[in-house]
Amino acid sequence: MEVYVGFNRLIKGLKECSLCFRSRKADYSLVLDYIPVGVRVMFVVYEPVSGFFYDLSSGCVFRDKFLDLLFEAGLIGGRSLEAFAKRRFYLSYVVKCRGGSVSYCKRFLREEIRVLSPRIICTLGESALRVFLRREETGLREYVGSFVPSRELRSDMTLGTPVFACYYPGRGPVSDSIKVEHFRRLKFYLSKY
Repeated sequence: MEVYVGFNRLIKGLKECSLCFRSRKADYSLVLDYIPVGVRVMFVVYEPVSGFFYDLSSGCVFRDKFLDLLFEAGLIGGRSLEAFAKRRFYLSYVVKCRGGSVSYCKRFLREEIRVLSPRIICTLGESALRVFLRREETGLREYVGSFVPSRELRSDMTLGTPVFACYYPGRGPVSDSIKVEHFRRLKFYLSKY
């Protein structure tokens, strides 16, 4: 139950954020329905793109594509948020609203990591990965489909959690088959954790 108490405090902080108009309108309480106790993988994407991931009333192209890729890789048993949460997966954003500030929002992400204590953080895309890296000049291509060496990570952000890097699930120059292969690698590593 401690997880939910900590998360309620975090959501209260997000609702009180006055840096952008979207943060005051977003219904972060929707997230509470899908927080698994004992998070295995915390997927992190840079910012919300098309609808809020946990809001089923809104169309979210990213959510649908992401769940499809996880299903194809055998990480979830169905293409639904329930199947996602059942595997004790959780998704968060670095920037909590479109156009928000990384320097301000990363404290919320760090608090989510602290409260949920995931076994693995899986970054989705280069922008999300850069938040966890020590050096600016390193990027996704060096680590994609694998764990980032701990010496390359910012311990103040990861809090000691291993980071696995993947491509962004949405449109891009990389084929879906490569993205699925990387998620299959994550599945392999999960079987060992």
